[in-house]
Amino acid sequence: MSLLIGSHNKSRTFPQLETLQLSSCNLTEFPEFIKSQNKLTYLDLSNNRIHGLVPNWLWKSTLDVLHLSSNAIDIPNQFPFDDANSSFPMLRWLDLRYCNISMFPAFLKSQESLIALDLSNNQIRGAVPNWQNNFSSSIPDFGGATLLSTLQVNDNKLEGKLPSSLVNCTSLKILNLGNSTLHDTFPLWLGKLPRLMVLILLANRFYGPIKHLENNFPALNVLDIASNKFFGKLSIEFFQATHKLRSLKINGNNLEGKLPRSLANCRNLEVLDLGKNMIHDTFLTGEVSIEFFQSLRGMMVIDGNKAKLIYVGDNFYYQDSVTLVNK
Repeated sequence: MSLLIGSHNKSRTFPQLETLQLSSCNLTEFPEFIKSQNKLTYLDLSNNRIHGLVPNWLWKSTLDVLHLSSNAIDIPNQFPFDDANSSFPMLRWLDLRYCNISMFPAFLKSQESLIALDLSNNQIRGAVPNWQNNFSSSIPDFGGATLLSTLQVNDNKLEGKLPSSLVNCTSLKILNLGNSTLHDTFPLWLGKLPRLMVLILLANRFYGPIKHLENNFPALNVLDIASNKFFGKLSIEFFQATHKLRSLKINGNNLEGKLPRSLANCRNLEVLDLGKNMIHDTFLTGEVSIEFFQSLRGMMVIDGNKAKLIYVGDNFYYQDSVTLVNK
Protein backbone atom coordinates (compact mmCIF):
# COMPACT_ATOMS: atom_id res chain seq x y z
CA MET A 1 0.00 0.00 0.00
CA SER A 2 1.18 3.50 -0.82
CA LEU A 3 -0.11 6.67 0.79
CA LEU A 4 0.28 10.14 -0.69
CA ILE A 5 -0.30 13.07 1.61
CA GLY A 6 0.05 16.60 0.36
CA SER A 7 2.20 17.95 3.15
CA HIS A 8 2.46 21.40 1.57
CA ASN A 9 -1.25 21.91 1.03
CA LYS A 10 -2.00 24.58 3.64
CA SER A 11 -5.74 24.65 2.91
CA ARG A 12 -6.22 21.03 3.93
CA THR A 13 -7.20 20.45 7.53
CA PHE A 14 -7.39 17.21 9.46
CA PRO A 15 -9.57 16.41 12.45
CA GLN A 16 -7.89 15.99 15.81
CA LEU A 17 -7.04 12.30 16.09
CA GLU A 18 -6.27 10.14 19.08
CA THR A 19 -5.15 7.07 17.10
CA LEU A 20 -3.20 7.13 13.84
CA GLN A 21 -1.89 3.98 12.18
CA LEU A 22 0.11 4.40 8.97
CA SER A 23 2.34 1.34 9.04
CA SER A 24 3.51 -0.22 5.75
CA CYS A 25 2.35 2.71 3.61
CA ASN A 26 5.62 3.38 1.74
CA LEU A 27 5.97 6.77 3.40
CA THR A 28 9.30 8.47 2.72
CA GLU A 29 8.92 11.35 5.18
CA PHE A 30 7.06 12.15 8.36
CA PRO A 31 3.55 13.41 7.46
CA GLU A 32 3.55 17.11 8.29
CA PHE A 33 -0.12 17.17 9.24
CA ILE A 34 0.88 15.33 12.44
CA LYS A 35 2.42 18.62 13.54
CA SER A 36 -1.05 20.00 14.34
CA GLN A 37 -2.30 16.82 16.02
CA ASN A 38 -2.41 17.65 19.71
CA LYS A 39 -4.47 14.73 21.01
CA LEU A 40 -2.53 11.77 19.66
CA THR A 41 -2.09 8.92 22.11
CA TYR A 42 -1.30 6.10 19.63
CA LEU A 43 0.98 6.62 16.61
CA ASP A 44 2.24 3.87 14.32
CA LEU A 45 4.56 4.79 11.44
CA SER A 46 6.44 1.49 11.38
CA ASN A 47 7.68 -0.39 8.33
CA ASN A 48 7.93 2.55 5.96
CA ARG A 49 10.84 4.13 4.08
CA ILE A 50 11.18 7.20 6.27
CA HIS A 51 14.74 8.37 6.80
CA GLY A 52 16.52 11.18 8.59
CA LEU A 53 16.08 12.98 11.89
CA VAL A 54 12.79 12.59 13.72
CA PRO A 55 11.34 16.13 13.88
CA ASN A 56 10.69 17.59 17.31
CA TRP A 57 7.02 18.16 16.52
CA LEU A 58 6.47 14.40 16.20
CA TRP A 59 7.23 13.86 19.88
CA LYS A 60 3.87 14.62 21.44
CA SER A 61 3.58 14.86 25.20
CA THR A 62 0.22 13.08 24.87
CA LEU A 63 1.68 9.92 23.30
CA ASP A 64 1.03 6.65 25.07
CA VAL A 65 2.24 4.28 22.31
CA LEU A 66 4.79 5.09 19.59
CA HIS A 67 5.88 2.68 16.85
CA LEU A 68 8.69 3.84 14.54
CA SER A 69 10.34 0.50 13.81
CA SER A 70 11.81 -0.44 10.43
CA ASN A 71 12.68 3.08 9.32
CA ALA A 72 16.14 4.61 8.80
CA ILE A 73 15.71 7.34 11.39
CA ASP A 74 17.82 9.23 13.89
CA ILE A 75 16.77 10.53 17.30
CA PRO A 76 17.40 14.21 18.20
CA ASN A 77 19.48 15.03 21.27
CA GLN A 78 17.36 18.03 22.19
CA PHE A 79 13.60 18.25 22.63
CA PRO A 80 11.41 21.36 22.77
CA PHE A 81 10.48 20.95 26.45
CA ASP A 82 11.53 23.14 29.32
CA ASP A 83 11.43 20.24 31.78
CA ALA A 84 13.23 17.22 30.33
CA ASN A 85 11.95 15.03 33.16
CA SER A 86 8.36 15.42 31.98
CA SER A 87 8.94 15.39 28.22
CA PHE A 88 6.72 12.38 27.57
CA PRO A 89 4.84 11.75 30.81
CA MET A 90 2.31 9.41 29.17
CA LEU A 91 4.67 7.28 27.07
CA ARG A 92 4.30 3.61 28.01
CA TRP A 93 5.25 1.71 24.83
CA LEU A 94 8.16 2.63 22.54
CA ASP A 95 9.17 0.51 19.54
CA LEU A 96 12.38 1.52 17.75
CA ARG A 97 13.44 -1.82 16.25
CA TYR A 98 15.43 -1.86 13.00
CA CYS A 99 15.99 1.90 12.93
CA ASN A 100 19.80 2.03 12.56
CA ILE A 101 20.04 3.91 15.86
CA SER A 102 23.64 4.12 17.07
CA MET A 103 23.06 5.25 20.67
CA PHE A 104 20.48 5.08 23.42
CA PRO A 105 18.10 8.06 23.10
CA ALA A 106 18.98 10.34 26.00
CA PHE A 107 15.38 11.07 26.96
CA LEU A 108 14.92 7.44 28.08
CA LYS A 109 16.62 8.15 31.39
CA SER A 110 13.59 10.11 32.61
CA GLN A 111 10.75 7.99 31.22
CA GLU A 112 9.29 6.60 34.42
CA SER A 113 6.03 5.48 32.78
CA LEU A 114 7.62 3.14 30.22
CA ILE A 115 6.23 -0.39 30.27
CA ALA A 116 7.73 -1.77 27.04
CA LEU A 117 10.92 -0.65 25.27
CA ASP A 118 12.24 -2.36 22.14
CA LEU A 119 15.56 -1.18 20.71
CA SER A 120 16.56 -4.50 19.18
CA ASN A 121 18.35 -4.89 15.85
CA ASN A 122 20.02 -1.49 15.80
CA GLN A 123 23.66 -0.35 15.80
CA ILE A 124 23.91 0.68 19.45
CA ARG A 125 27.46 0.23 20.68
CA GLY A 126 29.80 1.29 23.44
CA ALA A 127 30.66 0.69 27.08
CA VAL A 128 28.13 0.88 29.88
CA PRO A 129 28.35 4.34 31.50
CA ASN A 130 26.88 6.04 34.52
CA TRP A 131 24.11 7.92 32.76
CA GLN A 132 24.10 10.69 35.33
CA ASN A 133 27.65 11.62 34.32
CA ASN A 134 28.41 11.44 30.60
CA PHE A 135 25.70 9.70 28.61
CA SER A 136 26.99 7.73 25.66
CA SER A 137 25.82 4.94 23.41
CA SER A 138 25.44 2.04 25.83
CA ILE A 139 23.05 0.49 28.31
CA PRO A 140 21.77 3.40 30.42
CA ASP A 141 20.77 3.63 34.06
CA PHE A 142 17.18 2.41 34.40
CA GLY A 143 16.82 3.35 38.05
CA GLY A 144 13.59 5.27 37.48
CA ALA A 145 11.87 2.80 35.16
CA THR A 146 10.03 0.93 37.89
CA LEU A 147 7.05 0.18 35.61
CA LEU A 148 9.14 -1.29 32.77
CA SER A 149 7.96 -4.84 32.02
CA THR A 150 9.67 -5.51 28.66
CA LEU A 151 13.20 -4.48 27.68
CA GLN A 152 14.61 -5.75 24.40
CA VAL A 153 17.99 -4.44 23.29
CA ASN A 154 19.17 -7.60 21.56
CA ASP A 155 21.15 -7.61 18.30
CA ASN A 156 23.18 -4.49 18.97
CA LYS A 157 26.88 -3.91 19.70
CA LEU A 158 26.73 -3.31 23.43
CA GLU A 159 29.85 -3.72 25.57
CA GLY A 160 30.80 -3.77 29.20
CA LYS A 161 28.72 -4.81 32.20
CA LEU A 162 25.03 -4.69 32.92
CA PRO A 163 23.93 -1.62 34.89
CA SER A 164 22.98 -2.65 38.42
CA SER A 165 20.09 -0.18 38.27
CA LEU A 166 18.12 -2.85 36.38
CA VAL A 167 17.42 -4.38 39.76
CA ASN A 168 15.12 -1.41 40.42
CA CYS A 169 12.87 -2.44 37.52
CA THR A 170 10.70 -4.53 39.80
CA SER A 171 7.96 -4.94 37.15
CA LEU A 172 10.35 -6.40 34.56
CA LYS A 173 9.09 -9.62 32.98
CA ILE A 174 11.14 -9.89 29.77
CA LEU A 175 14.82 -8.98 29.41
CA ASN A 176 16.49 -9.75 26.08
CA LEU A 177 20.17 -8.82 25.76
CA GLY A 178 21.15 -11.42 23.19
CA ASN A 179 23.69 -11.06 20.38
CA SER A 180 25.96 -8.28 21.62
CA THR A 181 29.42 -8.17 23.21
CA LEU A 182 28.51 -7.68 26.87
CA HIS A 183 31.32 -8.84 29.17
CA ASP A 184 30.19 -9.73 32.67
CA THR A 185 29.63 -12.57 35.10
CA PHE A 186 26.24 -14.23 35.47
CA PRO A 187 23.87 -11.53 36.83
CA LEU A 188 22.66 -13.34 39.94
CA TRP A 189 21.34 -10.04 41.27
CA LEU A 190 18.60 -10.10 38.61
CA GLY A 191 17.14 -12.98 40.57
CA LYS A 192 15.72 -10.44 42.99
CA LEU A 193 13.21 -9.35 40.36
CA PRO A 194 9.95 -10.99 41.45
CA ARG A 195 8.26 -11.02 38.01
CA LEU A 196 11.15 -11.82 35.66
CA MET A 197 9.96 -14.63 33.38
CA VAL A 198 12.30 -14.42 30.36
CA LEU A 199 16.06 -13.84 30.57
CA ILE A 200 18.04 -14.05 27.31
CA LEU A 201 21.80 -13.51 27.42
CA LEU A 202 22.83 -15.66 24.45
CA ALA A 203 25.80 -14.89 22.20
CA ASN A 204 27.64 -12.41 24.40
CA ARG A 205 30.87 -12.61 26.38
CA PHE A 206 29.48 -13.54 29.77
CA TYR A 207 31.95 -15.67 31.70
CA GLY A 208 32.67 -17.45 34.95
CA PRO A 209 30.90 -20.09 37.01
CA ILE A 210 27.15 -20.10 37.54
CA LYS A 211 26.81 -20.18 41.29
CA HIS A 212 23.79 -21.62 43.00
CA LEU A 213 20.71 -19.42 42.71
CA GLU A 214 19.27 -20.11 46.17
CA ASN A 215 15.71 -18.75 46.14
CA ASN A 216 16.31 -16.30 43.30
CA PHE A 217 14.37 -16.03 40.02
CA PRO A 218 10.99 -17.05 41.49
CA ALA A 219 9.06 -16.58 38.21
CA LEU A 220 11.69 -17.54 35.59
CA ASN A 221 10.48 -19.92 32.85
CA VAL A 222 12.79 -19.09 29.91
CA LEU A 223 16.57 -18.93 30.38
CA ASP A 224 18.93 -18.72 27.40
CA ILE A 225 22.63 -18.28 28.18
CA ALA A 226 23.92 -20.14 25.11
CA SER A 227 27.15 -19.23 23.29
CA ASN A 228 28.98 -17.50 26.13
CA LYS A 229 32.07 -18.33 28.22
CA PHE A 230 30.49 -19.78 31.34
CA PHE A 231 32.48 -22.57 32.95
CA GLY A 232 32.45 -24.85 35.96
CA LYS A 233 29.92 -27.34 37.22
CA LEU A 234 26.16 -26.94 37.33
CA SER A 235 25.07 -27.11 40.94
CA ILE A 236 22.15 -29.08 42.31
CA GLU A 237 20.75 -25.80 43.62
CA PHE A 238 20.63 -24.40 40.08
CA PHE A 239 17.89 -26.78 39.00
CA GLN A 240 16.15 -26.64 42.36
CA ALA A 241 15.86 -22.87 42.10
CA THR A 242 14.68 -22.92 38.48
CA HIS A 243 12.09 -25.68 38.74
CA LYS A 244 9.52 -23.56 36.86
CA LEU A 245 11.61 -23.45 33.68
CA ARG A 246 9.96 -24.27 30.37
CA SER A 247 13.03 -23.58 28.23
CA LEU A 248 16.67 -23.93 29.24
CA LYS A 249 19.50 -23.33 26.78
CA ILE A 250 23.05 -23.51 28.12
CA ASN A 251 24.71 -24.86 24.97
CA GLY A 252 27.95 -23.46 23.60
CA ASN A 253 29.73 -22.81 26.91
CA ASN A 254 32.49 -24.56 28.87
CA LEU A 255 30.34 -26.19 31.53
CA GLU A 256 31.60 -29.51 32.80
CA GLY A 257 30.93 -32.40 35.13
CA LYS A 258 27.80 -34.44 35.57
CA LEU A 259 24.22 -33.31 35.28
CA PRO A 260 22.56 -32.98 38.67
CA ARG A 261 19.70 -35.44 39.07
CA SER A 262 17.67 -32.48 40.33
CA LEU A 263 17.09 -31.74 36.64
CA ALA A 264 14.18 -34.14 36.96
CA ASN A 265 12.53 -31.59 39.25
CA CYS A 266 11.99 -29.31 36.24
CA ARG A 267 8.66 -30.93 35.41
CA ASN A 268 7.53 -28.05 33.18
CA LEU A 269 10.58 -28.28 30.93
CA GLU A 270 9.79 -28.28 27.20
CA VAL A 271 13.13 -27.30 25.66
CA LEU A 272 16.55 -28.40 26.93
CA ASP A 273 19.81 -27.75 25.05
CA LEU A 274 23.07 -28.80 26.70
CA GLY A 275 25.19 -29.21 23.56
CA LYS A 276 28.76 -28.06 22.97
CA ASN A 277 29.88 -28.18 26.59
CA MET A 278 32.24 -30.49 28.47
CA ILE A 279 29.52 -32.33 30.34
CA HIS A 280 30.37 -36.02 30.73
CA ASP A 281 27.87 -38.36 32.28
CA THR A 282 26.62 -41.87 31.63
CA PHE A 283 23.26 -40.21 32.07
CA LEU A 284 23.42 -39.21 28.40
CA THR A 285 24.58 -42.49 26.92
CA GLY A 286 22.84 -45.75 26.26
CA GLU A 287 19.12 -46.19 26.71
CA VAL A 288 17.28 -43.23 28.18
CA SER A 289 15.00 -44.14 31.04
CA ILE A 290 11.35 -43.75 30.10
CA GLU A 291 10.68 -42.74 33.70
CA PHE A 292 12.94 -39.73 33.23
CA PHE A 293 10.93 -38.42 30.28
CA GLN A 294 7.70 -39.18 32.10
CA SER A 295 8.85 -36.80 34.82
CA LEU A 296 9.30 -34.00 32.25
CA ARG A 297 5.60 -33.49 31.69
CA GLY A 298 6.10 -30.25 29.79
CA MET A 299 7.70 -32.18 26.91
CA MET A 300 4.64 -34.34 26.34
CA VAL A 301 2.44 -34.05 23.28
CA ILE A 302 -0.61 -36.23 23.70
CA ASP A 303 -1.86 -37.67 20.42
CA GLY A 304 -5.53 -38.53 20.46
CA ASN A 305 -8.82 -37.12 19.29
CA LYS A 306 -10.20 -36.78 22.80
CA ALA A 307 -6.95 -35.90 24.50
CA LYS A 308 -5.96 -32.41 25.52
CA LEU A 309 -2.95 -31.32 23.46
CA ILE A 310 0.12 -29.91 25.18
CA TYR A 311 2.26 -28.22 22.55
CA VAL A 312 6.03 -28.16 22.68
CA GLY A 313 7.76 -24.85 22.09
CA ASP A 314 4.62 -22.77 21.55
CA ASN A 315 6.16 -19.69 23.09
CA PHE A 316 7.06 -16.40 21.38
CA TYR A 317 10.58 -16.54 22.80
CA TYR A 318 11.47 -20.02 21.63
CA GLN A 319 10.31 -22.00 18.63
CA ASP A 320 11.95 -25.32 19.39
CA SER A 321 10.58 -28.81 19.53
CA VAL A 322 11.84 -32.16 20.71
CA THR A 323 11.29 -35.52 19.03
CA LEU A 324 12.15 -38.77 20.78
CA VAL A 325 12.56 -41.75 18.48
CA ASN A 326 13.24 -45.27 19.72
CA LYS A 327 15.08 -47.50 17.23
